[in-house]
Amino acid sequence: MAKQSEEDRLRLWRSRVSAADKVYKKWAEEFQCDKLERYYLGHQWPEDDSDHYTINLIYPSIESRKPSLLFYKPPFKVIGTPTRIDDDMSVLQDRARFQEDTLNSFVRDPRLDFEELTQLGVHEAHFRFAVMEIGYSADFMDNPNFTKPALDEEGNELKDASGETVTEGAQGLEPEVVIDSEALFLKRVPAKQFRVSLKEHNLVKKVDWVGYYEWVYSEDVRRNPRYKNTSSLKTSGKINEEFEPAGENPEEDNQRRGMTKLWKIWDLRTRTKLVFDDSNSKRFFLEEPFKIFPFAVLRMGTITDRFYPLPPVYNWLSPQDELNETREQQRIHRKRFNRRYLYLDGQIDVAELEKLETGGDGVYAKATRTDALVPVPDAPLDPAVVRNIPQTKEDFQEISGVAGEQRGVAESETATQANIISVRSRIRENYGRSEVGKWLGQIGRIMLEMAIEYMALPFWIRRHVDPNSPAAPLEAMQVAQMWEQITAGELGDRALDVEVDLAFLSPVSEEAERASWMQVMGLMKDPQFLMIMASSEMVCRKTLGLYGIRSEAEIKEFQRLAQMAVMMAAQAQMGAAGDGSGSVSPPGPGPTPTNDETANQLNQQIGYEGGA
Repeated sequence: MAKQSEEDRLRLWRSRVSAADKVYKKWAEEFQCDKLERYYLGHQWPEDDSDHYTINLIYPSIESRKPSLLFYKPPFKVIGTPTRIDDDMSVLQDRARFQEDTLNSFVRDPRLDFEELTQLGVHEAHFRFAVMEIGYSADFMDNPNFTKPALDEEGNELKDASGETVTEGAQGLEPEVVIDSEALFLKRVPAKQFRVSLKEHNLVKKVDWVGYYEWVYSEDVRRNPRYKNTSSLKTSGKINEEFEPAGENPEEDNQRRGMTKLWKIWDLRTRTKLVFDDSNSKRFFLEEPFKIFPFAVLRMGTITDRFYPLPPVYNWLSPQDELNETREQQRIHRKRFNRRYLYLDGQIDVAELEKLETGGDGVYAKATRTDALVPVPDAPLDPAVVRNIPQTKEDFQEISGVAGEQRGVAESETATQANIISVRSRIRENYGRSEVGKWLGQIGRIMLEMAIEYMALPFWIRRHVDPNSPAAPLEAMQVAQMWEQITAGELGDRALDVEVDLAFLSPVSEEAERASWMQVMGLMKDPQFLMIMASSEMVCRKTLGLYGIRSEAEIKEFQRLAQMAVMMAAQAQMGAAGDGSGSVSPPGPGPTPTNDETANQLNQQIGYEGGA
């Protein structure tokens, strides 16, 4: 089979992204992704009916969910898990602490915008999904120490006796250009611009390729030193006089003057990165292998065997529409305040009727009969309309998992009912929090892989004391936090497992963890509980796990304290039994030692025999 030309391969890739684009647009139309964002903003009626009554439950529900999913910058934990037979656990633990400090230092660098970008990702995942690209960038400059040929007065290269070129400066320094500065970066890729292959899969790494497009100025493409074949690049965008905000199809809604639509593709079958424009050029701008898959994807809903998810807000639309329509009916009925009357012909004078039409409050008219003027009764509002409002709110609460109390509105009739609803909501929040935690862990791991693979210059990290270390008190006396300059080689040859402590994602979880911790501390006062904890590691682990305490270091510390308490209680009982009274009394202070006894004890401790 003849090898495809570059032009044929480029044509094939354009057809692939075109087909994937149709699949995405079909999914976005099916789940009304644009409409979901409009509802969040409060635009919940057609444009012609925009003045209708709107009670926007979607906005406060999302705003109350976001702090519980990602409240502030979470600390990353790196776990040294052995994967080879020759892995040394002590070395792994030291490497894990090194990588953990490095990763947390990167995340807290304000230039990375980690907090802002991850919060935007969590927000976008309610309507579509979130995509974070992690990358490495470096600026290069000419190496001033690079070997150059020596020149004579006329500018010609000097030759030695053997005919070899004479060089000046340091010898053997390669390459000709060196890294001036380098950094990791995060880039939130809008979900509406991200595409996957037609062969979909729930796991992003199982598809054939992924990629996204972005509109860039043609001059920027030509100036990029990594791109080639850009001389024939033409702009494919125009700009209208009335510039409207971009919707689901920004290339159709807004034509951009002087810009071109650039596709960046990661082919997972050949591990190759491709860059090409939408329609004009005949060759790739970039075609190079890649080692690290740079994307972390957050999806809050799942559709089996499909990459594109079920947006959570999609199922909130029906109860939201029902509530708006119900309140609009009440509003219309309330606004029907114009009173209308029937009158008997000949029983009231026309001038008297005009008084009623133009007169103010309290005006009266003369009639010859008491029933000459009768008000027209207004049509009653069906009581079912009013009864429907609590049911609609309950439907919305059941679907969204966000109770009225979480939105700051008291809806439960009793404290017990409110507590039950709150517990159920927190269960759903914990699942969502775990999904966000895994997403953040993916971002952290990719950052470590990028640093280990690409970073060449020394960089600074902030080192922290390990609170679980036996030498932690002594180490903390020397330094609590310090900055240290390291190189990527000190991080090891591979990134270890990265996770985020979910307790740090939300102040609500901190409160629940505090309550569980205090309950365990209260149980430690029970001698029988201490006996069980001290005697069986399995029971200790199971018991503490039910209270949310699963850290190995914390479990071992609890068991050690329980063993010490049991031992001290046994010694106290033995001391009380030895006094001959036969009764068990709580331990108290012993007799005060004499000066001779104190001196003997000190001499024994420092290695001397005898006493003073």
